[in-house]
Amino acid sequence: MPKMDNKLAFACAIGSTLEWFDYALYGIFTTTLSKLFFPADASSVMWTYFVFAFGFFSRPLGGIIFGKHFSF
Repeated sequence: MPKMDNKLAFACAIGSTLEWFDYALYGIFTTTLSKLFFPADASSVMWTYFVFAFGFFSRPLGGIIFGKHFSF
């Protein structure tokens, strides 16, 4: 690969790593976040996972919608 392609691949890898690190942290701290932001009952962890799933699925869906809308 040319030198510029290596830089681009490295930048993409760093960006992807940081993005998935964010999701991993949210998953690891699910029980702590459920205690802080939701009422103290049995469904608090479920709601925390629901927020996680919503963010996980809405990002690619938003990329499809806005990518087609703003693509030149």
